[in-house]
Amino acid sequence: MLNEKKIKAIGLIAEGNLSMTEIAKEVGVSRNALYLWRKDKEYQQELDKEIQNFKLLAQQERNARAKNWFKKLEYIAMDDDQKTKDQIDALKTLLAYSEGTPTSKVEITETKANEVDKETIEDEIKMWKQSKEDK
Repeated sequence: MLNEKKIKAIGLIAEGNLSMTEIAKEVGVSRNALYLWRKDKEYQQELDKEIQNFKLLAQQERNARAKNWFKKLEYIAMDDDQKTKDQIDALKTLLAYSEGTPTSKVEITETKANEVDKETIEDEIKMWKQSKEDK
């Protein structure tokens, strides 16, 4: 069973606002004790659970605010009183989040040292063109 100090340390670590030294002072133990506690299975499981809870809460908060952020970006992108660069940046951001960030990475399969299989490249180009047509 976890004692009060361990529960407090778990909460502070999961929040992520303090260093281990600051947490140790706040809890009233040595820094070394915090690291030793991590070897305890029950402590580690509770810490992992608490960290996941904080991540989930942060994600829910971001999702709740995202709708307003997108509305603001859309307003900037469509407002003719805005600078063209600001409009373009807003549009790029909206597109990146809705369609994904484009990449120019191309994977090449080699059949022999320093020799590229032309059929593989042609197949990849066809697949890429088809994916663009499907959108």
